[in-house]
Amino acid sequence: KGVMLTHRNMMAACSSIASYLELLEDEVILNVLPLAFDYGLYQMIMAFRTGARLVLERSFAFPAQILGLVKQERVTGFPGVPTIFAALSELKSLKDQDFS
Repeated sequence: KGVMLTHRNMMAACSSIASYLELLEDEVILNVLPLAFDYGLYQMIMAFRTGARLVLERSFAFPAQILGLVKQERVTGFPGVPTIFAALSELKSLKDQDFS
């Protein structure tokens, strides 16, 4: 299934999200969402528009490795869907992490 959008619609959505989130050029966004998914693609467009750095990860198959990547890349933004955040919240090691 899919939805047809115009380029203008996508740019308007990205502008709205970037404004709402107050994205700046010093942001580091970690994207584990597929680029074929609208919100995954919006991460790339927003990074280009604001000058932020985008870190693309192919998969969310190993949530503990994603936490390491968050620390390694000093991620400031991590978009996701409820299942991603539910999986992360189940990690016992989450409490021991320092994301400062």
